[in-house]
Amino acid sequence: MFTVTEFANTSADLTGMEMRDTRGHIPAGAAPVMATPGAFVAGVAVASAVVAAYEAGNADDDDPGC
Repeated sequence: MFTVTEFANTSADLTGMEMRDTRGHIPAGAAPVMATPGAFVAGVAVASAVVAAYEAGNADDDDPGC
C-alpha cells in the first residue's frame, strides 16, 4: 500500500492532471451519499447481533458468573 501511495504522490503523470471539473458536471443518476448513517446503524445492529449470539453460545448454565 505504501508503494501505491508513494507512486500516486510522486508520479509526474498524475501531478500534471487537473483534478477539478471546470464544467461542474454531475453524472446522470448520481445520488448524494445520504445512505451513510443508515449503513452505520445497520453495521452497529449486525455487530450487536454477533456479540449477542457469541455470548449466548458461550453462556454456561452451571456458571453463575456469566
